[in-house]
Amino acid sequence: MRSLLLLGLLTLSAFAQKPAAPTPGTYDTKVELVKETNTCPEPPVRDNATTFSEISGANFTLTHSGITYSAIADKGTFKTEKKTLKFGVVSYTLEIEGTYREEDFKATVKVIETRGDKTCGYSVKWAGKLRDQPVVTLPLHRRPDDLIRFNKSRYANL
Repeated sequence: MRSLLLLGLLTLSAFAQKPAAPTPGTYDTKVELVKETNTCPEPPVRDNATTFSEISGANFTLTHSGITYSAIADKGTFKTEKKTLKFGVVSYTLEIEGTYREEDFKATVKVIETRGDKTCGYSVKWAGKLRDQPVVTLPLHRRPDDLIRFNKSRYANL
């Protein structure tokens, strides 16, 4: 009885574990300015797709608005390295922290904007949902008999 209970608990814990990294794919992402954090005049905020690409294990990249960030995941959370982008006299330093589940994610992006000698900042919230993935159909034998015949002929000489 104890072994059945232990097996049941192990099975449940395996299903409850978070994936090592977000599911690779493209997420439709809603972007919202966190107004109470905003000290910048008219920060550029708009919805854009976000793409997660696995590198290995917990390391992955995410791309949003054409900008790619290196990130690391840990038990349902992730964080990017700080990234600074320069456009003439304006620079933006961005850092992203978030959470993920199998088909969605939420994140907060902290932005420091520098224009010459003036600095301001703001945060935005991202909420992304994985787009429907294409269904891949693999070619199968026309009839189960074909598969049985194939296996018999293949292993007949063993």
